[in-house]
Amino acid sequence: MKMSDFPSMGTFLLPSGQVLYRVQSPSMDVSKVARGPVVLHAGPEKFGRFDLSDRPTAYFATRPQTALHEAVYRKNTHELKNTALEGRELIAVATAAPQSLADLRPYSAHFPVLQSVRLKETQELTNELCQERFDGLISRSAQQDGHDCVILFDPPADLFRLLWRSPLSHAGGQGHQWVQVADRGARIPFKG
Repeated sequence: MKMSDFPSMGTFLLPSGQVLYRVQSPSMDVSKVARGPVVLHAGPEKFGRFDLSDRPTAYFATRPQTALHEAVYRKNTHELKNTALEGRELIAVATAAPQSLADLRPYSAHFPVLQSVRLKETQELTNELCQERFDGLISRSAQQDGHDCVILFDPPADLFRLLWRSPLSHAGGQGHQWVQVADRGARIPFKG
């Protein structure tokens, strides 16, 4: 998929101070890189729809429950293991500078591939958008209708200011509050 497949490519200016949410595993290993409080996959395998071929890509949601639906409570999931939340955290960060994003939201209905798992198509588009000097993209969530996700291409560490972080499995934490909201809406049973 190429930019030329779209009638035009609008730009969305993500403002400085924008709050973004992400579910991540905070533990580091050789396949991860830290960008401030954000831990990104940096290995050669590319699993995400909008992964770059040669640099890390940061996936965020504009709402905490959307981050949980994207990472844990996915539409095609029929059950979750009791350990699904262990070792993972929900973080909230604020951006320290504006970011110029390709706006894919108007095309969600006409290009279902944007919300599919046909990775070759969407990753090809991502690489072209990065070459065209976009800082990332904004798209509709594939997991929660009407909500948005922000994908940032190889973001610098100083772009993020940590607002809070909370383990998903910690009963008293802020992250757990949002786990309860996502769990109530998704209705996915947990099994041993």
